Amino acid sequence: MRHTHLFGRPPKGATLAEYGLLVGLLALVAIGAIWGFGHNIRALFSTAQLETPTDTAAAPPATLRTMSAPVAGCSSPDKIYHSLSGTQVILDKNLWAPLNNGTPENPEFVCITSAEGAPSTASPWEWTWNIPGANGVIAAYPGIVFGQKPWNGHTSAPASAPITSRDVTLSYEYTADTITGRYNMAASSWLLEGPESTPDSIVGEVMVWVENEGVYPAGTKIATDIAIGGVVYDLWHEPNMIDQTGTIDPWSYFAFVAQGTHRTGTIPMHSFMQYLVDHNLISPTLNMASIEMGTEIIEGGGTIHLNTAAVTGLTGLAANWDWAPISPFSFPTTTVPFDHAPARVVSPYIDIVGLEGIPRTFTVSSNAPANDAQAVSNVVGTPAAADGHMQYGTALDVSTPAPGETTTVTLDIEGVRGEWMVVREAAPPPPPFALTMNNGINYAQIMYADLGIPHDTYTFSLSGTGNSAPVIQPEFSHAGTGTSGQTVPWGIAVLIQTPPTGVSETITLVINGQTVQWVVTGP
Repeated sequence: MRHTHLFGRPPKGATLAEYGLLVGLLALVAIGAIWGFGHNIRALFSTAQLETPTDTAAAPPATLRTMSAPVAGCSSPDKIYHSLSGTQVILDKNLWAPLNNGTPENPEFVCITSAEGAPSTASPWEWTWNIPGANGVIAAYPGIVFGQKPWNGHTSAPASAPITSRDVTLSYEYTADTITGRYNMAASSWLLEGPESTPDSIVGEVMVWVENEGVYPAGTKIATDIAIGGVVYDLWHEPNMIDQTGTIDPWSYFAFVAQGTHRTGTIPMHSFMQYLVDHNLISPTLNMASIEMGTEIIEGGGTIHLNTAAVTGLTGLAANWDWAPISPFSFPTTTVPFDHAPARVVSPYIDIVGLEGIPRTFTVSSNAPANDAQAVSNVVGTPAAADGHMQYGTALDVSTPAPGETTTVTLDIEGVRGEWMVVREAAPPPPPFALTMNNGINYAQIMYADLGIPHDTYTFSLSGTGNSAPVIQPEFSHAGTGTSGQTVPWGIAVLIQTPPTGVSETITLVINGQTVQWVVTGP
């Protein structure tokens, strides 16, 4: 089945608009039935049907293949890339209808997992799904991909060759955990008009179904009891499969549906191609560049354990992936007020060119390690982390720096670094301290609220000339002695010995680094 990533990274979270499109198309189906199209409208939203089609003398309309932009389901990446025995292989979620990442409101999800190395019984590659809806839409086609699939954005297709020029086989073995609902297990190859493997070059699609529960292919059954590779198949054909975007021409869809279930075996894809050539259904000059195998899911849940998967004959598969370079990037500076700061600050989200669905290693660091900087978007396997694998782009977060300080956070993606600066405004200097009350004899005070000074405990020291002996009034002392320490948060009051008549003494109060002096003359 076709891959949904047609034009780069799919938008995230646009599910309302996408469901609105589906509702509108469903309305068109109803109108078509009223006007007499009847059974000619087949599988409007997928290659799979829920009812057996009936033949009609009228030419069938084009069958529409959904292209709803997916959002990432579960916490696994959309794709996991492997190199096996000199062959590039992708384990792909291949999401179609929108999924909501397993929220309580909509628990739909698809997850993929794989260990290093080829799949085996001890370490199978797996895909798990839970799609409770039953709206007849193909929700996903998770599975493995060998070669250059047209929808995967390849700049070249070294695996492309004429369909009759080589023997291409796919050997497989899988088990399943209690699958419910409607689904199939199928291999697929695209027929290409030339050596390029792009959506515009597609002229056909050949699927081989090896297991099926409650699903019918698009189109009409045109042949039965076809024996290929020791398995008997029925052949379905839809000559006018089209893409929802309307940007490419219709293609011819063929589905060889096995009679019975076959969870282990070898699919000789070249033999299926040769059958179609021999029966004048396709041209022998067409090319193919990929073969894939996975589960087309309409609804339900389950897990596939892929224990064996190997392809022969599909030449031109490089052992190492030629990743696109990571483009330079940076985050806008964030300024935080000194007096209205959250515990943590989050940067704007940015897309990073080169991360289009491809998990790449990253680290996050800062000039203030205690501030615990981390990435918080599109981190594989966890909501947030300071290192791991990332795809598409991200936002960062970090503990808020102290007033007057700046934290510089660095995101490193395989050697390409981008920075995010978090600037905390410095607290403005407080208004100058001054006496707010002085009886001119033996008592003076400063009330912070009267001066607009922030309530806080301030350090102080007291001294005086002669025998004035100034001390802080006890109820205004937060800590320390009578002549030094910390004030209470609301102010300070000073008591002195009344000078003799006509004698003047100078009192000096140093508070929060400021000096306040006043003169007292004995009465």
